[in-house]
Amino acid sequence: MNMKEMIFELQMAGYIPVIAHPERYIYLNRKYDLLHQFKENGCLFQLNLLSASTSSGKIITEMVNYFIDHDFYDFAGTDTHHLGHLQRLHNMKVSNRVYDLLTRDRLLNNTLI
Repeated sequence: MNMKEMIFELQMAGYIPVIAHPERYIYLNRKYDLLHQFKENGCLFQLNLLSASTSSGKIITEMVNYFIDHDFYDFAGTDTHHLGHLQRLHNMKVSNRVYDLLTRDRLLNNTLI
């Protein structure tokens, strides 16, 4: 079964696939054709806010910017596992691109119940 068929099967079962923190999937770095296939086949994408930090590193920052520039992100969330992550969230700085994404009312977070 190929990726398109798997996504279709999930959708037929009533699920909407969400690709969580794709910017952290280093093995997908610059494999934009594959990522576009996910998006074009109905998958949603979630930004990990910790990845959006200006201190996340060049590759992750490049991926975040690509996803923002191509309007991939549908949600923003955290991958918070401990108090250290909360402290990083509290003190983190983000680029203007990320700030605009988070404040322009484009994300679907407010539709979740």
